[in-house]
Amino acid sequence: MPPMNMSPSPQKPGGRPNDPVRTIPPPGNVFVRTFYLMIDPAAWPRAAMYGFRITLAPLVIVALIMASIIAVNGSHKMYGLIMAFARNYDSHFDPMTLSNAKLTVVSTPGKKPLHYVTPLFAITYSTKKQPPKLSHGQLLAVRLTPAGYYMAGNGLFSRTHLQPYKNLQQIFARSLGLPVTHGKMPAVTINSHSLLVITHRFFFYLVVIAAMVLSLMGTIGMLLWAVVAMVFAAPLVALVNMRLRMPLLVAYRIACAVMVPMTVLRAVLLMYNVLPSAPRTFTEEMLPFILPVAVSIWAAYMARKMYDRPKPSAGTRQ
Repeated sequence: MPPMNMSPSPQKPGGRPNDPVRTIPPPGNVFVRTFYLMIDPAAWPRAAMYGFRITLAPLVIVALIMASIIAVNGSHKMYGLIMAFARNYDSHFDPMTLSNAKLTVVSTPGKKPLHYVTPLFAITYSTKKQPPKLSHGQLLAVRLTPAGYYMAGNGLFSRTHLQPYKNLQQIFARSLGLPVTHGKMPAVTINSHSLLVITHRFFFYLVVIAAMVLSLMGTIGMLLWAVVAMVFAAPLVALVNMRLRMPLLVAYRIACAVMVPMTVLRAVLLMYNVLPSAPRTFTEEMLPFILPVAVSIWAAYMARKMYDRPKPSAGTRQ
């Protein structure tokens, strides 16, 4: 059995007086450990020799890095789509005027009412006083579709929030540098010029903040995924090493080491849309856990070869 003490002093691997002495090397720099856990499968069973926090640190590092990459990549795409929407507005859609907290569409020949759809968001002008209401089942069915925004009635609606036109008019007026005195706001026109100005002055900072928030949320999400995968994998690791009488805590160390490269792999698959970001079926829910559990079992077999004691010769007393 791998020693549970992380000290670099000689330790007994099985806890028996006659067991051979094994010296545990120092764990080394956290970034070096992270690198070797990424490229060297033999580093996974070796993680059994060190305290759980020694392997947990590389897992937190890769989760933070990969979540930040995904968040920055997504925010950059969102900002690019917003800029493209602003640049192309005049060539496709009717201009709109915000005045006295009311929205007026200026019908223009060759143009059409606002209806813009991207892979990440959609915005539509509706003549209805309220946006379409979706049932719970419909909401579940469209979880992977773009976020929907409707300019209808008295404000900008999403499926969960309302931004009154009064607030939008104030945002546009301040972004355009128009005077706002005594609570009175000048009328503003929604067109390519105003949208580009507000995108540069407002949405850029919003996207930066969104990237920071998404990085934090993504890190927490990846760590939770890794913990759930370890809960599935660790008992199987201990079962494979039943002959070594491996404690479950030691099995968790091996499973945690496996989760380091698996977290990076999952992040790459999510970035390229190979895995669904919002699974809707049981198969989609379980798919991300199959490979980490399988690799953990493989690491368990490597641990058994690494830490198993040779069988005694016939006639030798133990």
